[in-house]
Amino acid sequence: MQRYITEYLIRFYNFILCSFLLRIAHFILSLEYYPPEKSKTEKSVKTFLYRHVQLYDPTLDPDLPKAIPDSYYLSIMEKANANGNRIKPIKHHKPIDKNISCPHCQAPAEYIYNGGKKYSAGQKKMRDNYVCKICRHQFFPNCHKISASWYCPFCSSKLYLYKKRQEFYLYRCPNKKCAFLKQNNAIYKFRDFFLDISKLQMASPSAPKVNLKNIHYSTSVVGLAIAFYINYKLSLRETAQCLNEFFNVQISHQTLANWIQSLAILLMPLIADEKIDTSSLLAIDETYERYKGKWGYLYLCIDTYREPVLSCHFSAKRNTLAAITAIMAAIKRMKNMPDVIHLVHDCHATYFLAIQLINQAQLGFKIQSHPVKGLKDKGPLKNPYRLYKNVMERVFGSFKPAYYLKRGFSSFDGACSFNLLQAIFYNYFRPHQANHSRPPLIIEGLPKNPIAKWNFLINRWINLSVGQTDMSKI
Repeated sequence: MQRYITEYLIRFYNFILCSFLLRIAHFILSLEYYPPEKSKTEKSVKTFLYRHVQLYDPTLDPDLPKAIPDSYYLSIMEKANANGNRIKPIKHHKPIDKNISCPHCQAPAEYIYNGGKKYSAGQKKMRDNYVCKICRHQFFPNCHKISASWYCPFCSSKLYLYKKRQEFYLYRCPNKKCAFLKQNNAIYKFRDFFLDISKLQMASPSAPKVNLKNIHYSTSVVGLAIAFYINYKLSLRETAQCLNEFFNVQISHQTLANWIQSLAILLMPLIADEKIDTSSLLAIDETYERYKGKWGYLYLCIDTYREPVLSCHFSAKRNTLAAITAIMAAIKRMKNMPDVIHLVHDCHATYFLAIQLINQAQLGFKIQSHPVKGLKDKGPLKNPYRLYKNVMERVFGSFKPAYYLKRGFSSFDGACSFNLLQAIFYNYFRPHQANHSRPPLIIEGLPKNPIAKWNFLINRWINLSVGQTDMSKI
């Protein structure tokens, strides 16, 4: 009897093992080495390996050449000239954006009419409408319903549309003899983004709740409340309780929230527009923050010389758009623009794509990527940029304790207001041991008392409009 039970268990074990191996074999065989030319676009073995096995994907190289657009308008103009109908450039009475081009034939802005306002059914609002003089195509700016034709820079083959993402369209090269495929063992990919880099701005509260100039309390009370909330890391209710018990100032926590949101908008030029002297080595990273019962992502970009926070961007998503916004906001604050900017970051794919897009835009500078993987170096090789990754973690170590005591935020505006004021406190108030017990950035005439510091900034900025702030007066 025991022998029959043993044989039965062995057969059952072999059956389970064979079923498991067959499922693995079926999964591997179902993955295609290369997608068919026209119909199917399934996952490839290379994509699986890059995602789960290998560490480096050559298509994420920040220096990857941009795909070549099809200049179809040139052939149309040649045919028109041959027939004696020369197409002349347009003399615009009203200037238009020089970066606009026709998505159908790639005609430049000098051949684009401004067709006025037209209703957009997709966005349900009136938008600027443009008409191409060469191909007579009407389009909205950044409209990708009719995408341009792109060609591989390595083999000049026409790229085919592989996937549609929320922020870009992904194109791939169909040539199996492409030089990029032979050299890197990977298919050339190009991402056609839908965004204008020059118009990206850091996240800020939507609108000021109150006018701080017309409130019933003096600016000293506002500075006292901000000092309790930011400097000493109290919650809104604890701040209201301290003001009531110690200073007999009876205000609600919602009134404090309105003050904080209005003050964050008022002082935002200090963290967004001020030009400062920086080095050419920056570091960027993100962390989690809770708001409205879900996770948001705080992006901080610092200068590694004196470690000031150059950009503070709070995003609802951890995507390429958030990474580009944080990087470009930090670059706009650099007083002296170097030819090459070195950026230290982790190995998340969004940073590689953000640097790739900025380099392809040809803005007059180039970003050199320095990825740092993990918390520690494994093996005998040491990453020389590990030091700056640790500096970035120390900066987050100054931001996180105050956030942990807040236990999340009730709104997106509340999270943005707190992070902006926390960045101002970190840059101008908090002493740093690496800077000889001085803050990274200095404001002339700033008093030593922490409450008087906030009162000084409020009085300095309260009479200036947010949009017409003169940074030279600070």
